[in-house]
Amino acid sequence: MILGLTGTFAAGKDAVAEYLKQKGFLFTSLSDLIREESVRQNRPIDRDTLRVVANEMRGKFGAEYFAKLAIQKIKESGAKNALVVSIRNAGEATELKKNSDFKLIAIDAPIELRYRRAIARKSEKDSISFETFKAQENEEMNSQKVNEMQIGTILKMADFTIINDGTMEELNIKTKNMLAELNQNFIPLKIKRIDPTLPMPKYETHGSVAFDLYSRIDDAINPKELKLIPANFIISAPPKGYFLMLASRSSLPLKKGLMVANGVGIFDHDYCGPEDEYKIQIYNFSDEQVEIKRGDRLAQLMLIKFEKAEIEEIHEITETNRGGLGSTGGYQF
Repeated sequence: MILGLTGTFAAGKDAVAEYLKQKGFLFTSLSDLIREESVRQNRPIDRDTLRVVANEMRGKFGAEYFAKLAIQKIKESGAKNALVVSIRNAGEATELKKNSDFKLIAIDAPIELRYRRAIARKSEKDSISFETFKAQENEEMNSQKVNEMQIGTILKMADFTIINDGTMEELNIKTKNMLAELNQNFIPLKIKRIDPTLPMPKYETHGSVAFDLYSRIDDAINPKELKLIPANFIISAPPKGYFLMLASRSSLPLKKGLMVANGVGIFDHDYCGPEDEYKIQIYNFSDEQVEIKRGDRLAQLMLIKFEKAEIEEIHEITETNRGGLGSTGGYQF
């Protein structure tokens, strides 16, 4: 297993890395590789200079340059489990994701909290004002140049996100839970997006049992109207013995006055052709028109194991009557 760590500045990536090192992960830092290059060029070791050096090397050898060096180092070590930290460019993340056993982990926290953590470290590169801190982060988050930092883009590429807004003990628990989930045997599910600019589905938390479906279009649903909303995905047939079940998101009635009209949707195993886009039956039970925006999360999808029944007709039931529908709750229908 190869884990990649990315995230915002002073979010706690080093703390997560230390926990993983204690669990036996080989540590590889892209920042260390950049520092080594800066030393070779006899240049200062500060945040701005390291960013310049990294951008120059990516511009000269390709955005994936440092990621390739890291993978080479890991392969030469023969390590079973490895960790790559300081991933700050989309080309680096894309290169690392070419490895089938790679997962990208993002660490984040509120910016005010991260600034306080940075100042508390009392290092030379962290002795800056909050305004400078925000300006540096904005530059690193939003660069459109392929050889520069693209933290915002990479955060969206993450397979898992840990929000480090609590104690060190809480962070270790979140990291432990993440490892436990990674060690599960995941069932492969092949999905084609009709609109590739909308996100791929993902489990939003480590405890999630379903992933969200998004509206592919802008639309409006009138009061007491039912509409079929395209969900952007065509899904290849699940593995044998599994099916996909659609259910409403709990926030949909509360926030929008909408509900999944059929309650639970069953997608049969053979609903998997090139025109079989998943769609959601949405009913507006409110007295107001409700707008749906492209990208709104309207329902959730679960992969469920099943067995088929072998149906046999008999002519007599020998079991004892229970008492009628609803009898255990004091009602009988």
